[in-house]
Amino acid sequence: MQAMKAISVGTELAFSVIAGGFIGYFIGKRFGETGAAIGLSVGILLGFIGGMYDIIKRFW
Repeated sequence: MQAMKAISVGTELAFSVIAGGFIGYFIGKRFGETGAAIGLSVGILLGFIGGMYDIIKRFW
């Protein structure tokens, strides 16, 4: 059972970062090209933080 958790960690973190990037990009796109870049950056950062939080919560 512990092996299944360890295998899914990378996939979940990658999905969180990609999903955060897409959401941030599409929200920022409403504010122009600069907004899209800022939204993408913020989305990736928030996706990474959310993914790390989930990993820490799961294994701690």
